[in-house]
Amino acid sequence: INAEYMGFNSMAGIYKWTTEETYEQLAFSYKGYKQCHDQRAALTICRATPYGKYVNPEKCEKEAANLLECYNQTILHSKKNCASQYSKLFECLKKGKVSDWKNTGEGVCSKLLDEFSKCQSLIYYSHHASYIKKKKKKKKSTLR
Repeated sequence: INAEYMGFNSMAGIYKWTTEETYEQLAFSYKGYKQCHDQRAALTICRATPYGKYVNPEKCEKEAANLLECYNQTILHSKKNCASQYSKLFECLKKGKVSDWKNTGEGVCSKLLDEFSKCQSLIYYSHHASYIKKKKKKKKSTLR
């Protein structure tokens, strides 16, 4: 395998991402940021305490694992269920005209990025599923 072809710059000793990889990271990072809000907040709160930051960072291992699991599940779920939204976003980004701040005040691809981030939302479905379970339990208890 040619390392130069794969993006590894041996002179600098660093990996250079391709444009396509950068777009993929942008899309999934944004979606992960939106999808994994609660897990990210829990880790941030844990690490904000002196005990979790300086004394015993391992105390926050569970929160870190939960955040990584959420992000990994978001990527797997999105690749399986959101290919159409991702393709539209990717094509928009590939055109190279990323912003139109002068005329519209927003990025050209921002609506597509937002659509991709909301596609098959894990948060929505997990929240909705727990809501349905609670509602069913309430119905059963009121029927007695």
